[in-house]
Amino acid sequence: MDAEIAGEHNLHPNQVSQWKKKLLSEASGVFSTKKEKQQENQFSEEDLLKKIGQLNVENDFLRKKYESYLLRNGKNS
Repeated sequence: MDAEIAGEHNLHPNQVSQWKKKLLSEASGVFSTKKEKQQENQFSEEDLLKKIGQLNVENDFLRKKYESYLLRNGKNS
């Protein structure tokens, strides 16, 4: 079949085979919506949970530093 198509369109059979292979492996992406493509590129849940944990630690650290700053300067929070 590939050789037949290649002959009809003056292409090398290997080129047709490569295109066919690529189409079969990536065909589902052709019909994906923009939203579905964006969802595929999102971070994993594990990555997001790690980032949330890191931000919580940083926030707690800064809150404590700010509270100690207020105490040293005689201001109430």
